[in-house]
Parts: sequence; C-alpha cells; structure tokens
Amino acid sequence: MEKIKTFKVFKHPTLGYQAVKVGFSWPGLFFSGIWLLLKQLWGYAFVFLSITLLLSFIEAGFEKEESIAGMVLVLWLEIGIYIFVGAKGNEWRAANLQKRGFELIDTVQAETPNAAIGKISKI
Repeated sequence: MEKIKTFKVFKHPTLGYQAVKVGFSWPGLFFSGIWLLLKQLWGYAFVFLSITLLLSFIEAGFEKEESIAGMVLVLWLEIGIYIFVGAKGNEWRAANLQKRGFELIDTVQAETPNAAIGKISKI
C-alpha cells in the first residue's frame, strides 16, 4: 500500500492535467539534471549543469594537486546541489506550470499523481 501524499493539481486548456507532489522530490535528488530537463525546467537545468561542469573542472584541479581536502569540499558541494534540487524541484515545477498557462485547480491527498488527477477530473 502506497503512502498518501499531497498533490497540487493543475489544468491547461489544451494540455490537460498535471499533478505536482508537495514536498521533496526524490527523482529531483537522484536524477537532477535529467529530471530538470524532463520537467521542462530549462533555466534551472542550465544553471545545474553549468555548476556541475564547473565543479568537475575544479575537482580535476584538486585531483592533479592530490588535494584530498579540496576533493572532499567539491564532493560536499555537489551533494548539496543535488539535495537543493530535491528540496526545491517540486516548487519550481509548480511555478513553471503556472508560467506555461496551467491553472491551479486544487490541492488533494492521493497515493499517486494519476490518482490525484482522477480525483479532480471526476468533479
């Protein structure tokens, strides 16, 4: 049995319904760059990928100098960025849907996004 979660349900005149979970995004944490792109969060994806690339260059410099402290610092920064995307990703997605013409219909409790949409579309 799945856990009940809170979803914001949005509706677009031609694109239909979208449900966004309120709270932490586990896919946003584990698949940050790809998740941002799939959710059409282009600006956030660009910033995320740019920071990740920059940190890779910095890490390579620390590896060349054999600086363990530097490499650990970069690792912690990378982990922090992934956690930040997980924590803010659903908020960004909800705001992006509204910018794209989706209207917030309601906030509902459901087990899955499809179940949340099902509750709204029956009304």
